[in-house]
Amino acid sequence: MRNIALACLPLLCVAAVAQDDPLTMAEVAARMQPYAGVSVPGVDPRTLIGKVMCGYQGWFTAPEDGSQRGWTHYGRRGRFEPGYCSIDLWPDVSELDDDEKFATAFRHADGAVASVFSSFCRKTMLRHFRWMKEYGIDGAFVQRFAVETYHSLNLNHCNTVLAHCREGANLQGRAYAVMYDLSGLRAGQMSHVMDDWKSLVDRMRIGRDDQDSAYLRHGGKPVIAVWGVGFNDGRSYTLAECEAFIRFLKHDRRYGGCTVMLGVPTGWRTLDRDSLADSRLHEVILQADIVSPWTIGRYASLPSIARHAEERWKRDLQWCRSVKNASLPPSRRARRE
Repeated sequence: MRNIALACLPLLCVAAVAQDDPLTMAEVAARMQPYAGVSVPGVDPRTLIGKVMCGYQGWFTAPEDGSQRGWTHYGRRGRFEPGYCSIDLWPDVSELDDDEKFATAFRHADGAVASVFSSFCRKTMLRHFRWMKEYGIDGAFVQRFAVETYHSLNLNHCNTVLAHCREGANLQGRAYAVMYDLSGLRAGQMSHVMDDWKSLVDRMRIGRDDQDSAYLRHGGKPVIAVWGVGFNDGRSYTLAECEAFIRFLKHDRRYGGCTVMLGVPTGWRTLDRDSLADSRLHEVILQADIVSPWTIGRYASLPSIARHAEERWKRDLQWCRSVKNASLPPSRRARRE
């Protein structure tokens, strides 16, 4: 680690969907292609500085949307109906066309069918990126859940969402980058995640293709985020495995050369609260370039935000700056001081 920064990006986690796979892995791989569309100028994708970036899960599916995954992330145990609902808010689909809406067993107060959207729908994904442009959002970290890359049906969904986001970002002049979510990964499975990144580079040319000018870069390198490092919630994969993944993304001769952003606990610096009480976490973070603390549920009011900023973010930034300064050659360090 030579130039570490701090970024705050709230994201969520999802578990894999276990089911039979109607597609073979070879068929899924054959669908992975480099970007061949147009790219419209917009935000500057060459730097993360000054950007408002969102986490984009892309995890909603519905029956008859083409994903063959049924109701995913809307309900429970494959059902989405009264008594089987897992969402907190109902999506507003008023601006969607009829071919983007999927009927549910729920009804509005007037008896009308309540509809939802699907993340598998290209038209809706492109619409989301148009909304980002309209509302001043610079781009998205497209989450790629590691546990969903093992089975062809889920992998096809992940690839489809990524392809649609890539197209939307290019068409609307937005930036995008891949974010691996390691949640649910078991010990010894990090090599599979590395292989998945190799597949994205080899087949889709993610972060490598000049035609795909919307891919986010920072420090002259493609950005890739890795979420779920250092949490104390009983994760099976180890800090050593996380460090190996980071080193691969940064230093592998063919698939490395990336700027790496880590999604870490709120207590990453002090090694308390939601963080592992293991100083090795700092050694892992030092291999990366950007720190993104998880802040969901860490504050609930404007005063608590200010308190969190004073107690956490201010000191987190000081830590990052001290590390950055310490890594500079003595001549440059003196000029900064």
